[in-house]
Amino acid sequence: MRKKLVILPFLLCLLTSLANAQKPKEEVQVVEAVAPIYPATAIVAAQEGRTWVEVIITKSGAVKSVSAIEAPPLLREVIKIVASRWRFAPAEDKSDDRKARLVFIFTRVPSDTKSVELLPMFRPPYEVEVKARVPIISKDAKMIRRKKQGKRILILHRTKSRAFSK
Repeated sequence: MRKKLVILPFLLCLLTSLANAQKPKEEVQVVEAVAPIYPATAIVAAQEGRTWVEVIITKSGAVKSVSAIEAPPLLREVIKIVASRWRFAPAEDKSDDRKARLVFIFTRVPSDTKSVELLPMFRPPYEVEVKARVPIISKDAKMIRRKKQGKRILILHRTKSRAFSK
């Protein structure tokens, strides 16, 4: 009986220390987040999906450096610029730099999607989704070349709507 009483406090201390060791790191709180703009070249090239960047955050909360972990080439530079503009809560007592992994999701939606559904979506703690309409290229579109002041310009002519764009 005495052995059990001696072992019991030891086990309680051991379990308490294990529980404290498994606590996750505190997440750095976002003070200011910037949503990216979906690049037109990426929309036309049908590049979409999740992209990840890792940011190093200074004690004051500014982004010190950004490295793209996974991103298509047409989206890489945009997300690096946007991630560098994020601001985080200052560190209370930590003297070393902190890290955070930001997720930017690029989604192409049908061309008839309402504008209100295109608004950026922020999901705490570090995720942002941006959407863009897929451009319509009709089957009856004709490319017409015109010369204007010695330069060639392409004008897209849609015969049904009779709309011209330069």
